[in-house]
Amino acid sequence: MKKEKGFTLVEMLVCVAIIGAISGASLVYFRGGNRTWALIRATQAFTQDVRRASNMALSSPKITCGETEYSPKGYGIYFNKTGNANTYILFGNLTTGDNAYDAPTSGCYSTGSDVIIETITIEAGVKMQSLSAPSGVDYISIVFVPPDPTVNFSNGADSLIAVLSLLDGAQTRQVTINNKGNINTD
Repeated sequence: MKKEKGFTLVEMLVCVAIIGAISGASLVYFRGGNRTWALIRATQAFTQDVRRASNMALSSPKITCGETEYSPKGYGIYFNKTGNANTYILFGNLTTGDNAYDAPTSGCYSTGSDVIIETITIEAGVKMQSLSAPSGVDYISIVFVPPDPTVNFSNGADSLIAVLSLLDGAQTRQVTINNKGNINTD
């Protein structure tokens, strides 16, 4: 009698079970990796936006709001721990010596306010967990003033430490900006 070579049904079922287990495990790790990458992307975007404000202070572009063109005295980023902590504002500072963000009452500008260049939303699944604003203060601005640009923090701060995290707080990334404009991430 001639024996046929091939797989038995039991061998096939074992192979399918092993492949299924490996696929399931890699899918779980893949989803966790996506969350980690979202946090890394959000941190990088945040640091790029701070550098963008610094670069704008070097080049001093005019800002158009409606029909009016403005020449800001500085460019900055505004963070607020209350309200929507998943957004921050890139703005043009129109007041000399005022190192704080003065919110317009409507649109991108109103008398006595600063010009909003862009409101930036942090990537989905990531939040601004904490800011190192001085005690009792819920907001902080970083303003880069031309031509150097010098770095100024509102509320008497001398640096900013921002902690971004996943929504569940499982992972965090810290961004530190000092009074020289250096940005460090960990």
